[in-house]
Amino acid sequence: MSEKILETLNEEQLAAVSHVDGPSLIIAGPGSGKTKALTHKITYIIQSKQLLPSNILAVTFTNKAATEMKERVYKLILEYGLGHDENIIPSWIGTFHSISSKILRKEAMHIGISNNFVIYDSDDSGKIIKETLEDLNISIKELKPSSILSTIAKLKGDMISPEKYVPESNSFYHQQVSKIYPIYEQKLKLANAMDFSDLLVKLVYLFENNQEVLEKYQELFKYILIDEYQDTNTVQYKIVRMLSQKHRNLTAVGDI
Repeated sequence: MSEKILETLNEEQLAAVSHVDGPSLIIAGPGSGKTKALTHKITYIIQSKQLLPSNILAVTFTNKAATEMKERVYKLILEYGLGHDENIIPSWIGTFHSISSKILRKEAMHIGISNNFVIYDSDDSGKIIKETLEDLNISIKELKPSSILSTIAKLKGDMISPEKYVPESNSFYHQQVSKIYPIYEQKLKLANAMDFSDLLVKLVYLFENNQEVLEKYQELFKYILIDEYQDTNTVQYKIVRMLSQKHRNLTAVGDI
C-alpha cells in the first residue's frame, strides 16, 4: 500500500518522501513540487509507521497554506484508504501561531495564565500603544504606533523581554521603545490578553518551565515537518528544537 503513495512522485520527491526517520532538509525553488512532497510524506509516514494523523505536527506560515495542506493530506488519507472516521483528520497542521494557541488553550494554567485568554490582533494592540503614548505625553506624530508594534514584535521574536531589552542607540525612538515595551506588556497582562508574538513566546516559556507538559507533546509529535523553514525566527526555532528533541524526526522544507 505504501508504495502506491510513492508512484506519482519524481526522483527528487521520492528521495525526500521515502526518507522518514531522522532529520531531513528539503531545499527547492518555487513551483518545484515541495508541497506535494510534504503532503505525500505526511501520508507516507502515517501509512508506513501505522500512526494516527495526530502524531504528526506540520507547520507552515500562513492560514491559507495550512488549510491547503490539511485538505490535501485529508484527501490523500481517504484516497489510500488509511481510515474513515474522525481519527483521520490531520488536527495538528497549522501555522506556528495556531498550533501555539491550541496548546496554550489546554496548558496555559501551568504558567499562571487563564485558558480563556484573549488574542489581540494588530488593531487591538495598536490601541494599547496609542493609550501608552498618551500616558507618556508622546504624540502619535512623533512615534507611529505601527512602528512601535513592529519593533516589539521583532524583540519578542528574538526572545528579548522588556527586562532584557537594551536600546540599540540613544535615539529618541529606541529610548521611548524601552519605556513603552514594559507598559504594553503590563496592559496585556491586565487584560488577560496576548498578542500574536506572545503565543509563541509563552509557549517557549511553558516548555522551559514545565518538563511534564513538554514531554507530553514531545511524545505526541513523533514526526515534525516545517514548511518555509528559511522564514523561522529565534522563538519559532526554539519551539521546533524543543518538540523534536525526543524522536528527532524533523523534516525542514525551504526555498533555495
